[in-house]
Amino acid sequence: MEYLSTCSIIHRDLAARNCMLDCNMTVKIADFGMARCINEQSYYRQESDTPIPVKWMAPESLLQRVYSEKSDVWSFVVTSWEVFSLGKSPYSNTPNIGIVDYLRTGHRLPLPAACPSNM
Repeated sequence: MEYLSTCSIIHRDLAARNCMLDCNMTVKIADFGMARCINEQSYYRQESDTPIPVKWMAPESLLQRVYSEKSDVWSFVVTSWEVFSLGKSPYSNTPNIGIVDYLRTGHRLPLPAACPSNM
């Protein structure tokens, strides 16, 4: 993800389902269907009503359709939560339609039991 950032690319769909391991156990990012180049500005604003992976999206992406390197960082944290929760689905008790209100009221994903304390 750091490499994508140096290339002025935002992924917009980072999730465990889009990560693969090579033979050296190096993580490779896949599925660039939602990726965008942000050369001229530091963000991308979605204009169309295409489906989005709501539970991995940053609040500003959900509320204002704005995507940036920072929204990819949010998705990275949710993806890390998936890994440390041993493959659980984020916000599993909250329907997609309720995610905005859940986040707006200050709720966040709980720390997974398998997460090291230094994370």
